[in-house]
Amino acid sequence: MFEHERITWLKNIYPEFKEEKRFEENVYRPCDLKYFDFFNREEKQYTTVINPKDIVGIEYGLGYNCYRKINWYELLCNLRRLDHVMNNFKTKKEVIDHIHRHYSENDNKCVWKFGTCYFSVAGQHRLCLAKF
Repeated sequence: MFEHERITWLKNIYPEFKEEKRFEENVYRPCDLKYFDFFNREEKQYTTVINPKDIVGIEYGLGYNCYRKINWYELLCNLRRLDHVMNNFKTKKEVIDHIHRHYSENDNKCVWKFGTCYFSVAGQHRLCLAKF
């Protein structure tokens, strides 16, 4: 069992929260893909619903996973500015609304898709929360 104030906060606002083995999995970077250079990233944008379980990593690794391997627990516990969410959203519904809210034109949640795997490239805090 992983203990941290952010996990305790999650359990308080979401009593049904269950720790899962997948939270111990590495947070990958797209460049970790064996044939990353083979993929052609198109600048197309789509709006769709994805399952947070399919998010396997982040592109914004500076300060998180660019110099070392981390798992999802470590990412959640090291996210900058998450204290703002913890202080301002006191219920599961408020957090879910925050995850889904579109705050401004430049506030998209964006992912890169490789097969059935997604890497967060914008909105990492909210997408990491959605994963939990």
